[in-house]
Amino acid sequence: GADWRAPFGVGSDLSDRWDHPVVHVSWRDAQAFARWASGRLPTEAEWERAGRAGFDDRLFPWGDVLEAGATHHANVWQGTFPTWNALSDGYAGTAPVDAFDANAFGLFNMVGNVWEWCEDAFTNVHDPRPASNPVAVLDGTVHVMKGGSYLCHESYCHRYRLAARSKGDVRDGSGNVGFRVAYERARVPAR
Repeated sequence: GADWRAPFGVGSDLSDRWDHPVVHVSWRDAQAFARWASGRLPTEAEWERAGRAGFDDRLFPWGDVLEAGATHHANVWQGTFPTWNALSDGYAGTAPVDAFDANAFGLFNMVGNVWEWCEDAFTNVHDPRPASNPVAVLDGTVHVMKGGSYLCHESYCHRYRLAARSKGDVRDGSGNVGFRVAYERARVPAR
């Protein structure tokens, strides 16, 4: 019974979640919303460039240590996965979108919190040319997700690294999958 309007199932609502990422959204619904908002889903290469914010040699937007300076920089699982979450970052599930510092491009939560849908169909093969944007245009129903989520832990998947990726069926949405909208520079909507 969970969906984007009732993220915890029947009887739940969004009253205390307006500053959290939307979840339980399929790739198809995310793509439709992005078009409705005069944008689109980012490609995998665009997502990674945005997450790296000009730093190509980092594991995370802030550096190479998950808890640099003994500070939490992302919402990921702490403790023993999957039996005990220490909640030392303060969140059992999703966190507000601005709960942690933005990266050098001003983008929040590029890793952790929720997986984010990308435009690309999932493939294991990339164009080796570094200047290219390896958009996968397969007709498949499996698409790329980037960023990891609050359920990621080093012992389990370690997928909250900038280079990490996963995949999901275009019809599925869950409580740890969301999206962000990309805009062409000339088409960014006014706030």
